[in-house]
Amino acid sequence: MNPKFFPFSLDDVSATVRYARSSVQLADFQARHGSTVLRIGKGTILFPHEGGFWAGLDRVQATALTPDADLRRALPLGISRVLQTLQLRQPLDIDAQQLVVKQAPDNSRPILYWRGVLKLHDASFQTGVDWTGVTGDISLEGLYNGEQLEDVIGNVLLERATVLNQPLRNVRVPLVVWKNSPDILRLPGVSAELYGGTIGGEGRIEFGFDLPLRVVGESVAGTSRAVRAA
Repeated sequence: MNPKFFPFSLDDVSATVRYARSSVQLADFQARHGSTVLRIGKGTILFPHEGGFWAGLDRVQATALTPDADLRRALPLGISRVLQTLQLRQPLDIDAQQLVVKQAPDNSRPILYWRGVLKLHDASFQTGVDWTGVTGDISLEGLYNGEQLEDVIGNVLLERATVLNQPLRNVRVPLVVWKNSPDILRLPGVSAELYGGTIGGEGRIEFGFDLPLRVVGESVAGTSRAVRAA
């Protein structure tokens, strides 16, 4: 199977499907893409008379999802750009409580809404500085309108991470993307434990399509003994 709205080839597909009156009821969907296992608990797909479709999927899970070229090609352009810029390298798990896809009759880019959690395990990525050994969860809720991200909100809770060779613990970061600035990820309140104390601050990450990744630190404060000594 290779869905047109999400061109990501799937093997070993199994599911229970019921079709009636221009709608499909889906349950117990499972498939593979390489080492990735995809599961969907249940879903409803509607096919309006004018064309296109609307799909509401509950409990979408992906295990060992590799953020490689196949995935980036399948994702909408704006989301693919963010993934490519972060240079996330290790497989991750996804547990989406809800995923909604709306495809217009003119076959324009689909509109996506999601609410779920990304689970990182010893991951590495780039935000202007290298993050390694990242383990924890990123909860996200947002909308992609077919052209850009809209009003994405979320929270990062990491058990551990290493930044600039410094071991951080209990990293907490609220994050937001506003509709009027879809290429800026704002971090309004970063906090983490470091050497028996805490550090905190604010910042933003810019993902401009014609610009390299730009990280802007707006403020930083620390209460760690090591930070005070520095």
